Amino acid sequence: MSKILLNDCPDDIAGSLSQLLGEKTLVTAAAFRKDADVAPFDLVGLYAETLTGDVQEKIKHLRYQTRFRGTPVVLLQPKKPQQSGGPFLRAGATETLFLSEPAGAVVQILQSLMTPNRNPREEELAYLTPFIASTKDVFSTMASMDISYKTVYFQNDHRMLGDISGVIGLSGDAEGTVVITFYWQLAQRVISSIMGVAPEDISADLLNDGVGEIINMISGSAKRFLADTPYYFQLSLPTVILGWQHEIGHPENASVAVLVFDVEDQSFAVQVSLTPRTKSVNMR
Repeated sequence: MSKILLNDCPDDIAGSLSQLLGEKTLVTAAAFRKDADVAPFDLVGLYAETLTGDVQEKIKHLRYQTRFRGTPVVLLQPKKPQQSGGPFLRAGATETLFLSEPAGAVVQILQSLMTPNRNPREEELAYLTPFIASTKDVFSTMASMDISYKTVYFQNDHRMLGDISGVIGLSGDAEGTVVITFYWQLAQRVISSIMGVAPEDISADLLNDGVGEIINMISGSAKRFLADTPYYFQLSLPTVILGWQHEIGHPENASVAVLVFDVEDQSFAVQVSLTPRTKSVNMR
């Protein structure tokens, strides 16, 4: 059964959507809370009759609460407003849905957004498993942190809804990119543990250098696992991107896997895009 959480949604509208979606979808309506547990839900909605800065902040909080899981966050409005929904998409909304649209279209959009993520194929697991192992090892040995791998999904969107990302390019027998993305608080905790500096003393330069070094170590460790395979690669120098909803450049038409890890009550994500050059040549 699919599960939807509707924030600030009037009971009559929530009831209508529940009836339209049928018995295979459980719709829960609740008042918005910053600390809401959205993990059990396949889609999170926020109802708003007018678009305000407060709505943007709520969307950003809901996106944060999804903990990098890729859960759709949908802004629900009774009808299409005159103002652009761009700021709300930039805040973290997956889509804006107008309830004035035909009922069939509304249902189709919601159901398509809840389509389950596919499982990794065998050839994808061949290179993803080393990155999972390397990430856990780097955090254990360098930051003295026990992290748990939670899930993987694939995305085409190059947006990364976090605060800071370390990016490294891969080339050689295989080409692609690897990216690690944090929210500020966890990034400070990790770099603080690695460098032996109090979190409040972590400067912007230390944060930048630390995140770049983490993705360098993860990629270097995975590289050793992948020696003598079609996925062997060489590393470029890491770069660091700052700012909410920054863009990540991946090779065109590449499959991008998002690996999600938890550290106690926080999460981070590692994106991996890796394609053997022989395969890319054959596909052209």
